[in-house]
Amino acid sequence: MKIIVGVLIFPYLAYDHITPFFELAKKLSDKGFSIDLCSTPTNPSFINIFF
Repeated sequence: MKIIVGVLIFPYLAYDHITPFFELAKKLSDKGFSIDLCSTPTNPSFINIFF
């Protein structure tokens, strides 16, 4: 039975803080972690750049 560890990422609202969180999320995802992003209504327009 494989156990999947989940990580909740809640980046600080400043744009310069979001990018490193996505880089960390990508690395954790590559290692098999399940990543969930918690955001505010002000961030989706910037977050869409990454998807």
